[in-house]
Amino acid sequence: MGPPNHRSNVLMLHLLGRCNLECLHCYMEGSPRREEQLPLESVLRAVGECHALGIGTLFLTGGEPLLYRGLDQVLEVAAGVTGLQTTVCTNGTLLTSRQAARFHALGVRVNISIDGRPEFHDRFRNLAGSFRSSERAVRTAVRFALPVTIITTISQSNFDSLEFMVHWAADVGAEQF
Repeated sequence: MGPPNHRSNVLMLHLLGRCNLECLHCYMEGSPRREEQLPLESVLRAVGECHALGIGTLFLTGGEPLLYRGLDQVLEVAAGVTGLQTTVCTNGTLLTSRQAARFHALGVRVNISIDGRPEFHDRFRNLAGSFRSSERAVRTAVRFALPVTIITTISQSNFDSLEFMVHWAADVGAEQF
C-alpha cells in the first residue's frame, strides 16, 4: 500500500512531561518535577515519516514543549516535510521574541492555552501572574505574524468567562479561539 494522497492525518507528539506550571486540569500531569521526554532521534524519525504516512498536521505539545531541548531541530525537520503544518501547543509563559521570529521563519503556528479571566486563569494554573505572561506571549506571537489560536478549557467553574475570552482573544489579535 502506497502513501495516502491526502494530508488529513494528524500526529500529536507529547515531547515531554516537564512543564513550568502545574495546572489543575492537566491530563498529562505536567509539572516541573517530571523528567521523562521522548528521545530526540525518535521524534526526528517520526516527523521525517509524516509525508510518507499522509500526515498533514503535526502538534507538538508536552508538558511544555518550549522546554524540550531539541525543539529547534524538530521544527527544522518539520519545516522540510512537504505539506506539513506544524503547531506548537504551549502555555505561552516561556515564549521569547527570538523563538517567535524563528517560528515565523519556519511557518510554525502556536496554540496558547488560556482558561479564563486573569484571576481564574492564575488560580487554575497555580501561578500568580500566569495570565499576563501568557497574554504577553500572544502579543509577541502576533507581533511576529504567527498564527495564534487560543485554546480554552471551559467548565462549570469558568463558563462565565466564555464571552470575556472570545472578546479578549479578538482584541489581542488571535486568529482563532
